[in-house]
Amino acid sequence: MKGYNTKFLSENFEIDIPWFSYDLYSDILKKDEFDRGYIVDYLHYSLVMSKKNRQAYLSACNLDQTRYRSVDGRRWFTDPRIGAENQLDNRYYKGRNNLWDRGHLTRRSAVTWGDSNQIARRASNDSCSYANACLQHRHFNEDEWRIPETIAQYFDRDLNGRLSILTGPLFTDNDRWFDPRGHNTPPARIPSGFWKIIYYIDRNKTERAGEEVLGCEAYLVYQDELSLRDDEGRESIDISTLQVTTSELSDLTGIEFAGPLYDANPLWYHTGEERDIERPERYKIKVNGKSEVVKKDWAGHVIHDREDISNHGFIRTTK
Repeated sequence: MKGYNTKFLSENFEIDIPWFSYDLYSDILKKDEFDRGYIVDYLHYSLVMSKKNRQAYLSACNLDQTRYRSVDGRRWFTDPRIGAENQLDNRYYKGRNNLWDRGHLTRRSAVTWGDSNQIARRASNDSCSYANACLQHRHFNEDEWRIPETIAQYFDRDLNGRLSILTGPLFTDNDRWFDPRGHNTPPARIPSGFWKIIYYIDRNKTERAGEEVLGCEAYLVYQDELSLRDDEGRESIDISTLQVTTSELSDLTGIEFAGPLYDANPLWYHTGEERDIERPERYKIKVNGKSEVVKKDWAGHVIHDREDISNHGFIRTTK
């Protein structure tokens, strides 16, 4: 089964599955039948599982927008390769009064592409592995989290219609737990937030440079009290809190991303006394996509180039 392709964007860039800190690596689910012993492959995407959380640390996918197909296919399943004991099944999500959704990490529409509807439908169903879901509150899943998902869906700064996307939960020491009482299951850890990294061959920079240039943007959305309160967060959210550096995500998650994703992210990492703690590494987002609705709803600005930073009072440090 073909999972995440490290050279999907171009032969000139090999962006590998991230590595992990020692503490995280010791918790990763490992089996001989997995790729490299710990990477679980599906069609167009791969993921890495946490044993203690029974949720993925990350999910990595490739999206070819030029071969996208709108298909049916939402058959949720427990992956026998992973084992039912190592993933959260429907008992954690069902029930009329249950507000917790099966929050896709790799989004279904990010993998529904291929040379035929059959391939796209297979990928669609593959995305509905319970291993590719995390506990997301209904208000968060259908509201704030849609912002980075829609940015990826309507992305158009790439050279060749190809994107690679990393997505994962943010686990912290202050995470809450959900106990689906009456189902004879142990409590499950609720992530404090979710992050997404989009990388691609930047069309404008490549045309200016005369050679392929990698682009990268990173987003972090907290699943906090404000996001759980209602389903109208997109109308009032301060979108400037979403865009972050790759280094910040690495520090928060313990995940070591491929080197080019640090260099290609247009934001610097703030450290030291000069850091602006009121506005840390985060800026308003303008969706440069194909949807006028998206553009109208989310005014602001995404940092694509380092030259853009001076327009937002960015404090450049020496470190």
